[in-house]
Amino acid sequence: MSISSDNNAGAGSDYWGRDGLGQAILDALAASGKDLDALTIDDLAPMDHFHGGGKGSTVRLAQLAGLTPGLQVLDVGGGLGGPARTLAVEFGCHVTVIDLTESYIQAATELTARLGLTDQVTY
Repeated sequence: MSISSDNNAGAGSDYWGRDGLGQAILDALAASGKDLDALTIDDLAPMDHFHGGGKGSTVRLAQLAGLTPGLQVLDVGGGLGGPARTLAVEFGCHVTVIDLTESYIQAATELTARLGLTDQVTY
């Protein structure tokens, strides 16, 4: 299968992207009473797991896969990084996330840094 040269890889980012997404998430968390200096993956889980089943599905699939500490994981289409941070915190994995939407990557990077996980999750 070949990819046409007129394929616009930026189209997804143009459609899904949003400037200031990371700050908007932090503002919403603060408005809901969360302490931004003590955020956890559970605080973020309602908004950073884009797949059906949320964080619970991420954990169950990781258990079924037999993930172990130190394992390298590639998360393609990782969105805001919720599953990646979950694999880092709950399973000790090192996760590399790829996503086409630049604002998701920027927001995910901000959130991951705020949780102190930049040594385990990269974008």
